[in-house]
Amino acid sequence: MSKTHLLRRNGRYYFRVRVPKDLVDILGKKEIKKSLKTSDYKEACKRLPVEQLEADDLFDQARRELSPASSPIAQRTKAPPSSTIHLTTHLRTIKLWHEREKKERLDSLATDFPSGEWLYEAREAAGNELAEFTKRETGDVSATVIGTTRKLFKDQNLDFPVDKRDQEFLYEAMRKALFEQARAELAALEPSFTVPPTPYFEQEFQLTLAELVEEFKRASRQAGKTQKTIDGYEGTFNFALEYFGGDSLVKDITTGACRDLFEKLAELPANAKKRFPQLTLLQACERDDVSPSNKLTKTTLENYLKNFRALMNFAVEEEHLTSNPARNVKLNPKNKTPGGRVPFTIEQLQKLFNAPIYTGCKDDEAGAFKAGDARPRRHRFWVPLIGLWTGARLNEICQLLTEDVTSLEGVPAFLISDENGENKRLKTKQSKRAIPIHPELIKAGLLKYTEEQCKAGEKYLFPDLSVSKSGSRSDNFSKWFSHFRDRTLGTDTGTNFHSFRHTFRDAIREAEIDKEIGARLGGWQGTKGVMDTYGKGHSIAKFQKAIAKIQFDDLDLAHLNKQ
Repeated sequence: MSKTHLLRRNGRYYFRVRVPKDLVDILGKKEIKKSLKTSDYKEACKRLPVEQLEADDLFDQARRELSPASSPIAQRTKAPPSSTIHLTTHLRTIKLWHEREKKERLDSLATDFPSGEWLYEAREAAGNELAEFTKRETGDVSATVIGTTRKLFKDQNLDFPVDKRDQEFLYEAMRKALFEQARAELAALEPSFTVPPTPYFEQEFQLTLAELVEEFKRASRQAGKTQKTIDGYEGTFNFALEYFGGDSLVKDITTGACRDLFEKLAELPANAKKRFPQLTLLQACERDDVSPSNKLTKTTLENYLKNFRALMNFAVEEEHLTSNPARNVKLNPKNKTPGGRVPFTIEQLQKLFNAPIYTGCKDDEAGAFKAGDARPRRHRFWVPLIGLWTGARLNEICQLLTEDVTSLEGVPAFLISDENGENKRLKTKQSKRAIPIHPELIKAGLLKYTEEQCKAGEKYLFPDLSVSKSGSRSDNFSKWFSHFRDRTLGTDTGTNFHSFRHTFRDAIREAEIDKEIGARLGGWQGTKGVMDTYGKGHSIAKFQKAIAKIQFDDLDLAHLNKQ
């Protein structure tokens, strides 16, 4: 309803609204028209909301008579009274109401477009309404917004929040809805009206994974499932929320991302929360001191996959998704290496390092996959290369400081440590080490790049890396690399960034490097940190000589040396 339903005839104002098509037979008329008993425009605007709400009541009652409990809003948003107000449900209710109301208003115009004096008055009314719902000062809420919001939640049997900040939050959402409805109607009435749609209103209601999990639990309770059954989903949901992030949008979860989720889950130690209470689930996955026999069993993984599919099926049923991204995901039998990863083949490495970002791209953001003349050398260029030539873990690389690229006894080296940087952490004590910089990285210009970052006063080696809400510098890059891998190699390869580490370990064996030195280069279990031993046992020069032996004979990376 809106001031578009304000009609002026012979100097008097009337309320006029068309009856929805599905209610015409029940109400026995096509429109409702009622005098507001005033010729003063401002007074008419004050009386209009009352008539609008009464018409809403009439239509809602008719719909209940037409089909009891058939209201799509009631079916999808009705929740039992609770001491805890779930604003997600309230926002979803406003969104569904907005979509229905906007459609009815535009359908009404399409059926009977106003003309003559009525068209002029309709445009004027819509313009006045747009002005009313335009953002002003904080707390300046119109009576229409308040009345419409409270009536909507009353009709849907939803508790209205007591907290003033929660109320203001919902009023603001309703204001945006009413603003968008008036804007859309005025755009239909006046071709020269050029104010664009308000996408922020739609974006605010895109469902996050955390919201979906809460909706799923609530629906499960209403369906009569026991708390024990609901608790059985917790392990799956907790891991998914940590892996994707609770604020990730459900619509952005792809089939490839689901595969990555379960490849990572295969690395989780059994009873991780009890065994490693000080670690997050993802940190527990990174431990090298857990044997494959002490990780989740195949049966447990299959149950987790079943639970996650159920969550995504619920999203489809609730029309948050059009299809289940986990539907065709299977546990990968190819993953034979510890931790559930396979090394990259030479053919795969050749494809990765001949992608546009390494040979010439449009840019290293949205244009990273498009061929072009740009040759940017930032984190997306360097991080995979460092992973290839050092075997370092992704987080170890992403958290490098400029001062971590240094010289030890004249040998250029990476210092892998948890010192000096914010949120820097290591997986194990053995992870603290120095890795001589491979000659191929030097030829590609890594030292020159580091010098440029130092001159620019940058603390981190890769300052453009975005930091996740958990403070990690590797989470977002991991998601990008998974997308890069899928675009370059295809899905179902059984690989991810950690595959560089397996590739490096195979290369150590191929080069017949001493096992103790190889273990220290990779920071694997059972070794002491290189920084604790160089100059005493093996010298850093010996590690440099060892790492230089690592080569991939059939891998052509000469194009990377063109700076």
